[in-house]
Amino acid sequence: MNSPGHHNTPNIVFTKRDQPRPPSDPVASSPFVIVSRSLLPVPSSSSTLLHPSSAMDEQLWERCVTQLMDEGQCADCAVVRLRSGAVLAAAEGGSFGHLSRRELHHLLAADRRRLRTRGLSLGGVPLLLLRDELLGSEDDNGDGGHGGAGLRSMDLRTKQRPSQGVAVCRTHSHLLLLMGRCEVGSGMLNHRAHQMAACLRNAGA
Repeated sequence: MNSPGHHNTPNIVFTKRDQPRPPSDPVASSPFVIVSRSLLPVPSSSSTLLHPSSAMDEQLWERCVTQLMDEGQCADCAVVRLRSGAVLAAAEGGSFGHLSRRELHHLLAADRRRLRTRGLSLGGVPLLLLRDELLGSEDDNGDGGHGGAGLRSMDLRTKQRPSQGVAVCRTHSHLLLLMGRCEVGSGMLNHRAHQMAACLRNAGA
């Protein structure tokens, strides 16, 4: 939950279920129901700010991707589970949905020299490394100045011209991958990635 007076980190808002749902409802088994996924700041005085990890379902990942794409800054995005490498949700027709285990291994490799000298690929898209702060312990304040303790990130650009920025942001258990449109700067894309990743992290991701 945000500290008093701090409204920069977006939140996903949950409230206790007060109406029964039919058995076919995909969230019927959860004791919480998502009532708002707005990325606008939520007042810290709200008594309905709950972040149960049990609500981390397919619908949440899909809505995260849908919202990012609808905002118009992203050309592609995906949410990836770190442990399994599974792509939980990805933009339709994009490249990040085809992220391979080999690519994920290179992305998270302890030896970062290869990334600095040769770059890497994500979903088959060749990329050049601009800034790398992706690795670190959960205790690190790797927030890149965005106020999201425990969030690690990196900035890249596509080798193909016209070049597009790519931001990768990491929570303790997931990766968020964003590719910006040609006119979107890397700084703006990284900031948006941090906002959404902080939102997911606050919800238990």
